Amino acid sequence: GEQVSEEQDPVNYRDWDPLLAALAGADTALLRGSWVERLGLSGGVLPRRQDIPPEAFWGVAELIRDIEDYRRTTPQVLAISYSWLSQDHPDPEGFHLRRFAPLLRHFAHQRCHSGTESLAIFMDWCSLHQRPRSPSEAAAFDR
Repeated sequence: GEQVSEEQDPVNYRDWDPLLAALAGADTALLRGSWVERLGLSGGVLPRRQDIPPEAFWGVAELIRDIEDYRRTTPQVLAISYSWLSQDHPDPEGFHLRRFAPLLRHFAHQRCHSGTESLAIFMDWCSLHQRPRSPSEAAAFDR
């Protein structure tokens, strides 16, 4: 049969190991759904990753604990993507955020039978280091 490269292997999209490796190296960060929901409902604007408070992100140890402990709700990773509204900021006035933030609770209830605290959200603007970047942030972004 035809050889499947690691990048094409569907298990990479179902297995936690590649995601945990990216998070452990701090190249990528996942936002807490509850933080995104509160920000959107309050009329806020998403800051770039470097300006987001640490408590808005899932910790790697916490994510692993919730994945491995069958008594806890397994976090659902949700990637949110949309066209940027400006060159410098994807959503400078919170237009998109105000539209998807109210939907997070419904998604969490349907997928997790829980609240938005069980969502781990990837958005490029918030999950990857943005310009201007320090040398270490640029290296992480390039990985």
